[in-house]
Amino acid sequence: MDFDKKKKMSEEERLRLARKLDEDLDCFMEQLAAKKKNEPRKPFNFDEWCKDLEQHPAFMTELKPDAKGEYSEAVQALQALKYAEGSSEEERIDDAEHHKEEGNKYFKFKKYRWASDCYTNGIKVMCKNRKLNSVLYANRAAAQKHLSNIRSALRDCVFARKFDPSNCKAVTRGAECLIELDYGQQCLDWIESSRLQMPKKDKDDKAQEAFFAKLLELEKKAKHCQLLEAKNARKNKLVEKKDIAAKKRLLNAFSNRHLKFKPPFSFDSPEVFEWSQIEVFLPQTQSHQLVSLDDNDVLLWPLLIQYPEFGQVDFLKECSEESELGQVLDPIFQEAAEWDLEHSLRPDNVRYFITLDVYDENEVFEVYSNDTLKFIFSTKDYVITQGLPVVQVYLIA
Repeated sequence: MDFDKKKKMSEEERLRLARKLDEDLDCFMEQLAAKKKNEPRKPFNFDEWCKDLEQHPAFMTELKPDAKGEYSEAVQALQALKYAEGSSEEERIDDAEHHKEEGNKYFKFKKYRWASDCYTNGIKVMCKNRKLNSVLYANRAAAQKHLSNIRSALRDCVFARKFDPSNCKAVTRGAECLIELDYGQQCLDWIESSRLQMPKKDKDDKAQEAFFAKLLELEKKAKHCQLLEAKNARKNKLVEKKDIAAKKRLLNAFSNRHLKFKPPFSFDSPEVFEWSQIEVFLPQTQSHQLVSLDDNDVLLWPLLIQYPEFGQVDFLKECSEESELGQVLDPIFQEAAEWDLEHSLRPDNVRYFITLDVYDENEVFEVYSNDTLKFIFSTKDYVITQGLPVVQVYLIA
């Protein structure tokens, strides 16, 4: 794409393009993070992540058009800035330096949010001085770290190292962030890749000597973190294995009893089944309940009893499927509820019904006190909604 090199750009236009590029950069990072999140989990590789950053125009060594032969808006913005007349490169460097110094002042007085804003303004200037850009990103990382925005700080460290691989503060701070995030192996990879990009050791350079000493200290912490990470991974794997076995056992019990659930889920896929699919929560109880399988392979159900004529309900827990309905409900009817003023609900004065889902329509079906819960819940077309069976109680007269 050709640009008119003689076209003048106002300060407002330049700032607007700078803001647009900065927003595109943030958007690019968010898309990259989302991409990583949606991909199957695999070992985190910072070198690979850094290579992905090269796809952004800020780090491209060769600008390539898309399939239509056009450049992205971010590339066009960079080229427009390159050919824009007005403020010189020296002025932009001075401007960026000014923002850096202002940020340093706020940082000294622990005004980290203000410091971060100053460094951001310096970054938006987009001068060509790579070392200065690296310092701005590294300083903003320090401010973000003090604000407990560890992932944002890590992102800035990656950019700082990309601009200047010899930026010691960016390297050590990035390693600290990875340790805080419990990425032991990734921290070791970061340290190793940083060493390879560093200039050779100079025995007379005290600052460099201190940096490598700090790096060794961080490496020890990363190895310890890696061991804990591996231990937790083994523990989590064992917990996951037990969890899947428990799910498989329960789903097999559902399948053997020909139970139906709404929303439906597969009995053959314990790996994708979630406990929340059968978890019951009622505001009246302020507790979460779900059906379970005891050591004798007997299902223990939560059970909702509805009294439509009274507009009332009872909620029962751990009802054995081998119990008869009468055995479960008769104790409730021994004493009258507060809302049953005439004690109408008695074992000899009630009928029991369940609702069947027949051709997308509800149809009531009578069940009896000597029916077991197992028999009732296995009734053809009976559907258990969200893991909670429901039985309705009506008066005979």
